[in-house]
Amino acid sequence: MERMSSEKPIIALGSWLETPAGRYVRAWEQARLDILTADIFGFNAMQIGLPQIDALRANRMTGKWLTDTLAPDTSVVNGQGGQPPVVVVHDFAELPFASASLDLVVLPHVLEFAA
Repeated sequence: MERMSSEKPIIALGSWLETPAGRYVRAWEQARLDILTADIFGFNAMQIGLPQIDALRANRMTGKWLTDTLAPDTSVVNGQGGQPPVVVVHDFAELPFASASLDLVVLPHVLEFAA
C-alpha cells in the first residue's frame, strides 16, 4: 500500500476544518479537549500539530507551547484568542525536547497521518 506524505493530509485536514462539517467537528473536538485538559497540572504543556484546534485552551499551565511541521499562517493562530504561538517547527518523528521536560503533550490527529 502506498503511503502519502505527512504534510499533504494535514494540509487537507486543515482546509476541511474550515468547511461547515469541519467547523462542527472542530467545535465538538474542542469541547472534549477542554474537558480532558482542564484539570491536568504541571508546568509545561505542548500541542504538537494542527493549530486550527486549541487543544490547550482550558488547561491552566503557565507554559503552553504549540509546534508544527510548517510555520502556519499567523491569522489562523492569532485568530484563536489566547492560543500560544508556534515556537518550534520540526519533524514530528524527531521531537527536540528533553525527557521529562513536558507535563502534558497533546497530538490532535498527528498519529493518524504519521508515516
